[in-house]
Amino acid sequence: MSTQYQKFLTSVALMNDCVAVAKDRIQVSATWDRLYQFIFDNFAEPATSSAPLGYIIIGADALPEGQEVELHSLAEILTMTDMTGLMSRIKDIPPSILETVFPVAIARYLLCAVQCNVTDKSLKTFDQFHQWYGAMVFSAATIVTAAKDAARKSTL
Repeated sequence: MSTQYQKFLTSVALMNDCVAVAKDRIQVSATWDRLYQFIFDNFAEPATSSAPLGYIIIGADALPEGQEVELHSLAEILTMTDMTGLMSRIKDIPPSILETVFPVAIARYLLCAVQCNVTDKSLKTFDQFHQWYGAMVFSAATIVTAAKDAARKSTL
């Protein structure tokens, strides 16, 4: 994979370090902080706390022309349970989405799929994560719901 994707590969390696110590609150908190410090140092801060997700709020039926691919990419990233599968298709995801949503997807994966034993109080990077991605975390449920609705409608 090209050097433009190196930060994603490094993020996944750091994420895997979190997975390895997921149940040990002290170790996973320190490892999580290393992961997100790397992200803060190497990923662009989102222009707004909800970009590029704003159009999802209006519903899948009202998406502008050409947004279906982005909706699919967002849903794919935010519902991943298999990081290897996502990494094999990473070049198919628009870079603007990948840059903004990938860090949120990692957090969601670690919290939901892996069930890392962390709390906001145990993380030194929590405040910055909340500042950069907090609104996106809340929007993620809307994105996933919109994607599921769109998928359901396409099969009817």
